[in-house]
Amino acid sequence: MMNKYRFIFFIICLDFFFLGNVSSTFSQFSRILIFLILFISDLDTPKRSASTIFLTLVLLIISLLSFQTNIILEISSFMYMYILLSLYQNKSSLVINDKLLNNIFRLIILSFYLQLFFMYFNTGVFSLLRGDRNHSGTIFLFFILLLIYFNKKKYVYLMIPILLLLLSRNVVFSLIIFIILNYFKLFYNNKYIITLLSFSVIILLPLIVNFVFVTYLGDTATGSENDLSRFANIKDGSNVLRFKITGSQLDILFSNFSDFIFNSQSINDLTRDVEKSEMPHSSVVEFIYRFGFLRFIIFLFICIRLIKSRFSFAMLISIMFAGAIIHNVYTLNLFFLFLIINNNYESKIQRANVMLQK
Repeated sequence: MMNKYRFIFFIICLDFFFLGNVSSTFSQFSRILIFLILFISDLDTPKRSASTIFLTLVLLIISLLSFQTNIILEISSFMYMYILLSLYQNKSSLVINDKLLNNIFRLIILSFYLQLFFMYFNTGVFSLLRGDRNHSGTIFLFFILLLIYFNKKKYVYLMIPILLLLLSRNVVFSLIIFIILNYFKLFYNNKYIITLLSFSVIILLPLIVNFVFVTYLGDTATGSENDLSRFANIKDGSNVLRFKITGSQLDILFSNFSDFIFNSQSINDLTRDVEKSEMPHSSVVEFIYRFGFLRFIIFLFICIRLIKSRFSFAMLISIMFAGAIIHNVYTLNLFFLFLIINNNYESKIQRANVMLQK
């Protein structure tokens, strides 16, 4: 019988890596499936059945207090929080045959190249099937971190041309953060201070940039380059507009803190900028609007508690920065990979079996 965590791992890989997150319907179906697997398993475990019922009731009460008018969206949010807490509370056991893992990673990389060129010939822009270079970059970020986690660094070199074709500054910036934090022990020795500073920067930077541009620098033409010069030019209209809108929305959230402790809504319902052309490009704003401050604090608490190594520390901070200027990073099923691999337990017998299978 397949290990449930391995099955969840494969489902997420299929959705985001093989299929490029092309179908939101499939992602919704995957979330339901993951929730049911964990929920039934938790209920069926005598030691966890009582805590499972209690957790379910608490999350249901929070969902009712959110006053979310979109019932389908709130059900999805409820399942997300249950999956998050279940994966956090229970040690996962992700043991995969090394030969199988190599074959999976090779097929994923092949799929990436096929998707990139298919989208380029059809749209003129390199991206995965979901059709956005920055969101595609988030998927590549998670995959590269998986390669490093499983010590498959030889495949990382095959990802370099993809990063150059994608032209996503966000993923390059996030990878640089990961490399610095993962390979210099000094940062891990001060991990909680660095984590607190990182979260503060992620939340406060849009407010500061918004104030500076509105007060002193004025507007910048919207848009950005579509060549390698993107990496050298950070101050373009695309980035400026994102920071301005995100700053405005964060100001609204913190100015009305009590109204958003439980309350939630879809990011698609947010007030857009003065020209009605852009929504906030921030996973922080999205998460607070969709889940409320209480569930956002729970989310941050779980993330911080899973910092158990230099890798988990660097992975978390790089992912958090990836979501600083783009929405739909923290709320994806893809984020569950962070919990599965960083809350992983392998017994000596399991490790021995994997070695024998190589």
